[in-house]
Amino acid sequence: MPNRSRLRPSHSRPRSSRARAAAHAPEHAGQPVGGLVPAPRAFSACPATDAARACLAAGVHFQAVGETGLAEAAYRESLALDGGIAETHNHLGVLLRARGERDAGLAAFRRAAELRPDYPEALGNLGLALGERGDLAGALECFRAAAAAAGPEHAAARGGPAAPHAPAPGGRTTPLPSVVRLPNGAARFTLQVPLATLAGDGFEAYSLELAGGGVDRDLRLFLEEELRDGDAFLDVGAGWGFAALAAATVPGRAVRVLALVGGAAEQAVLRSGLAAAAITGSLEALATDAPGRTPPDLLLADPAPRRGNVFLRVSDARALPDVLAGSAGLVASGRLACLAWRCRPAPDGGPAEADRAVLESLSGLGFQHFRVREDDAGCFLAPLASPPHGGHVFSLSAAYLASRPAAA
Repeated sequence: MPNRSRLRPSHSRPRSSRARAAAHAPEHAGQPVGGLVPAPRAFSACPATDAARACLAAGVHFQAVGETGLAEAAYRESLALDGGIAETHNHLGVLLRARGERDAGLAAFRRAAELRPDYPEALGNLGLALGERGDLAGALECFRAAAAAAGPEHAAARGGPAAPHAPAPGGRTTPLPSVVRLPNGAARFTLQVPLATLAGDGFEAYSLELAGGGVDRDLRLFLEEELRDGDAFLDVGAGWGFAALAAATVPGRAVRVLALVGGAAEQAVLRSGLAAAAITGSLEALATDAPGRTPPDLLLADPAPRRGNVFLRVSDARALPDVLAGSAGLVASGRLACLAWRCRPAPDGGPAEADRAVLESLSGLGFQHFRVREDDAGCFLAPLASPPHGGHVFSLSAAYLASRPAAA
């Protein structure tokens, strides 16, 4: 029950929930309240609908200031007055989902989308709710519908307040918690991903992180096992930064992480993960048009000599010649412990010709090549016999293999 002493002086008469909602509603329905904008619609001729929209606006205000109990009461009062307002169902769904009542939240989002099939916020939230239940096909369909509904032609017609953390295309984001967890079960980091990307290329990463083993699973398992205090991880072509953030949040290890991303959009997503991440070392995200052409020797140059190992990941094998040329100093110093990269298979099952040349070049420098394998006993490194499908090649230096605590 709400604490009534916070709503009225002790000498005032008790008020109904409808009166309390109206008393806390914004004076003007089109002005911002707590950073949110209520429905920019004129009140209708129906008193019940007018009162329902006043309750909706009050609920948005309460939710913005953290009074979730009062917000829920206002939303439910709004629905009792008029159950046909899609925005009320969507806002109530956001509140219920945040509280862990996922089935009830899903039902609310579904009802909102039924009432307004062109409502991108509701469609996006419905997609997230379906994705959490493992219905990835349904989630993708909703994301695509949300992206289409959020086109310029819908911008002026779209009404209703913006729900807190409700994803919508066109600049808004949705939280995507990492599959890697802290000992207490909390996500080690959470990315704020533009919903519009989930209707296209970003959906694979979303689905892997939400319902699969995670993006770059083999690389993250390897780094989790191998990184030590004082080591550095350079991720060339880091994308949204799953591997970089995983390396920077390994519990109890202070690792320096540098992530090279392909532009400001990827940089923004990666940096969003820093906000609530359990960073144990340091992480820098650098945006460049050509990540593979930035010499690692230059990025990791330090006037103070470091003893830690350097782990290098190159996401695009086409950049390997440039990266290797820019890593000559690290190789000569013996600090380059590992080069992780994706080997492209040829039609005969062996490595592509360009990648075969890379393997031979690294072998000539004393590197040996492995892949990560998993079984019931855990994960381990196995000698590379053929290019792993969808995984990384781990080329380890002779010096690192000699000093590595666990034999490869």
